[in-house]
Amino acid sequence: MRVTPTDLQGYGELLDRNAEYFDRIESFSHETASDTSGFTGVMAALIPAVEGVTALYAETLKLARSRLKQVREELDRTAEEYTERERQIERLLTRIESELDTMRV
Repeated sequence: MRVTPTDLQGYGELLDRNAEYFDRIESFSHETASDTSGFTGVMAALIPAVEGVTALYAETLKLARSRLKQVREELDRTAEEYTERERQIERLLTRIESELDTMRV
């Protein structure tokens, strides 16, 4: 398997996009899915349950978003490490090539 820094950065962008979806879902759950404004009579007794489930759902989404962001940061660090290693290898090979050239003369 071959992985490049560009690949890792691309995966990170996908994670960012997915994290944004969690934000949208959470927003929807607060604004629409948990709307209890029409609950009357016996249904009014369910308002605390709906609010509790919405809060639990929101916390779960925040945790998932946080984990995606954490993986994104780790991918970015790994991409930086790969890039630095490639630079080090390039410098080493250039030095070896230079030394070999002086031996030929």
